[in-house]
Amino acid sequence: MAGVPLIFAIHDFCADDSMTWSAPAIADYLYGLRASWSKDASGKLHITESPVEQHTWKDKTVPSGFFNQPNAERVSAVLFSNSATLSKFNRMGKLAGFGSDRVHMTRIGIRHNFDPNAAEGTPFAAEVKPGEYTEGWAEGTRLFLNPRAIQPIPPELFTGSAFHLLRDGHRVAMLPDLFVHTSRTLVIVATD
Repeated sequence: MAGVPLIFAIHDFCADDSMTWSAPAIADYLYGLRASWSKDASGKLHITESPVEQHTWKDKTVPSGFFNQPNAERVSAVLFSNSATLSKFNRMGKLAGFGSDRVHMTRIGIRHNFDPNAAEGTPFAAEVKPGEYTEGWAEGTRLFLNPRAIQPIPPELFTGSAFHLLRDGHRVAMLPDLFVHTSRTLVIVATD
């Protein structure tokens, strides 16, 4: 593996709906930073990041900042997805023309709001219909780049993914258009 980037791929299925709350937690853990926000009197959004020393769950405590740990420079990035679910496979199958025409799917969720003063996403609902709805396999993937990586990953290798990195000690996210933070797929089967 000498000279080859190492990427850990992670998806959280540890509990019901775990994929809805694990995305922000993984960023905090990897970079050892937690963001908070406030708005001033004019409505301008201010984001502050604070160091996180450790994470505790029940009786287990681990140090935060995985990318800062000894030997972590050997890991180039962590690829995370909270959308590699049965619902995603159902939607992609529907778009590819598989399944019955009696099956109707509607995807509801929260997309990223690119307004620089937005503190919340934008709700959406879309019927999954070939020719009217599009979704790629990379949608929902997030690549967290290790700032100390010996073998950095060129982001162009992961077209369609969101990229997370550190710039001047602050976390930066480069998100594709229409980035979905979380969603659910409602499936209805029409009967005679």
